[in-house]
Amino acid sequence: RKKECSFRHFAYLAGKLVKMRLPVSGNSDVKLFFYSINKRPSFTAVVTSVKREIASCPLAGSKEYAVVFSVVLELDNSSVCRPLVKVLFDMEQTGVCIDEEALYQTAAQFNAELSTITKQIYALAGETFNVNSTQQLGKILFEKLKIGGDKKKKDGKYKTTAEELEKYADDYEIVRLILRYRKIQKLNSTYVEGFKPLLVNGRVHTTYNQSFTATGRLSSANPNLQNIPIRTDEGRALRKLFKATDGNVIIDADYSQIELRLLAHFSGCKELVKAYCEGVDIHALTASQVLNIPVEEVTSSQRRDAKAVNFGII
Repeated sequence: RKKECSFRHFAYLAGKLVKMRLPVSGNSDVKLFFYSINKRPSFTAVVTSVKREIASCPLAGSKEYAVVFSVVLELDNSSVCRPLVKVLFDMEQTGVCIDEEALYQTAAQFNAELSTITKQIYALAGETFNVNSTQQLGKILFEKLKIGGDKKKKDGKYKTTAEELEKYADDYEIVRLILRYRKIQKLNSTYVEGFKPLLVNGRVHTTYNQSFTATGRLSSANPNLQNIPIRTDEGRALRKLFKATDGNVIIDADYSQIELRLLAHFSGCKELVKAYCEGVDIHALTASQVLNIPVEEVTSSQRRDAKAVNFGII
């Protein structure tokens, strides 16, 4: 792999990458070819050549095909996507710093709670069983404890989804414990135990994609660093695992309701434009109007619900 290479070289390598089914862990391997490439007049012609090469590949649909084709799509916009490739490559190679001590402490806390919850579930069930088995769980809840009557689906299996169990959470402690168990287990397996094998010198190296989402936003995968919970105590604890290196700080910056501001501009809605000009909290204003209460009395929970309404309109 060379940092300096021509587009023609990439067209050749891209085709080989697909046809030879070389192992690809993410699109960083392909992005490396573009690390130091500047604008070239032959870019469009070469992208077309690469697309033609990939399209004729008999392995269409394979992992390698998807990786290479996604990178080609990313690079098919010379004004935005292509100049950003080097930045994303640098970000991926640098990685995100993780507080390893806090990570293992969080793992211990989650595992201890899972152990405690499991024992409580066994006590209420009157026997031990595999809490992760939907069929064993179904037999305990719906046959032995007679919760909610017969909840079998047409295929004879029990319905034990979170949506189904939440119907009985208010009346049955064992159901509340099972829901709590699932929540902690998912957080633990996805963000705690899931991060451990991905750590390299105290950092995780995600892959940033420019062309995977329908909206065009940047996405993150392996691991997904953009979907970490924030509205719960456990989620906030997970976010504390990410830290800046010595002498640096992490800055969190975001557009302020950019979609709604665009909506106000293009729709010409006088009330919406006026609210923004006066610095009014749009979500709180919506909540106050829907619930018929003063803006200053709107709670954070009510504001979140109103936010869902506002963005749902878009």
